[in-house]
Amino acid sequence: FPSAHSTTSFAAARALVDTGLPAAPVYGTALAMALSRIYVGVHYPTDVLAGAALGTAVAELLDR
Repeated sequence: FPSAHSTTSFAAARALVDTGLPAAPVYGTALAMALSRIYVGVHYPTDVLAGAALGTAVAELLDR
């Protein structure tokens, strides 16, 4: 807890969207990675949600 895959995926998505890439496919890819962790049974949904929130927050803080 939290999912490292989810954390890094959402942090990268936040950074890539800042470079001008379209948000929908970038965040869609991050979401697919995060949901795959639940699908394969290595994380609970709360782990993935916490990872997504943490990754987004860290990327936001580093962007400032």
